[in-house]
Amino acid sequence: MSGVDTRIRTLLDQVAFVLCYPAEAFSSRRATAKALADHAGELLDGSAAGEELAAAAAALADDLDMRGAEWAAERYTVIFDMSPVCTLAVGFHVFGETYARGEFLAGITGELRGHGVSAGNEIADHLPVLLQLLGRMADAEDRQLLLSVILMPGLAKMLQELESASDPWSGVLRTLPAVLTEAFPDEVSLPDDLIATHDPCIPAGEFLGKEAATHA
Repeated sequence: MSGVDTRIRTLLDQVAFVLCYPAEAFSSRRATAKALADHAGELLDGSAAGEELAAAAAALADDLDMRGAEWAAERYTVIFDMSPVCTLAVGFHVFGETYARGEFLAGITGELRGHGVSAGNEIADHLPVLLQLLGRMADAEDRQLLLSVILMPGLAKMLQELESASDPWSGVLRTLPAVLTEAFPDEVSLPDDLIATHDPCIPAGEFLGKEAATHA
């Protein structure tokens, strides 16, 4: 069992923080975006993925500086919250509004509790919440399941919906598949035998791989 490197956990926490509703703790979110712009490349060992995330974070910080909290709240709400272009509820993109998603939400809520992650006012499969959870999972197979069955397929569908979006948060989201692949190179795909035999951290886990595959 090997935990996540503290640098990767820091990066995931910072990305999660800047992807949350910006009007709450606006100054802190702007400062965190600037910190990501300065250090994302270093946290990912100077990789291309880290540099792309740094550039996207810099663009977000610049927009927050120039346009302010009111603009940020309104724009974020249009994109992600109110009749959204793209919801940040990753489980919805993977399972749709199905029984499987309800089972997933029930299981992941227990995982959040067990790892000391609070969803606050958000639903348990909110992307920033899952990024925080990922950074705290000590077991590599659990991370592999969350990444390969939930996060990577969910992000792929989210980015399709955001293909023409020009807001700065979408710019950060577009870097995440490469960032997660760089951070977890051995865990972003799930072997078939692991789907078939693994008793994952998420209760009712047998359906996770099957439902995610059939819903696509």
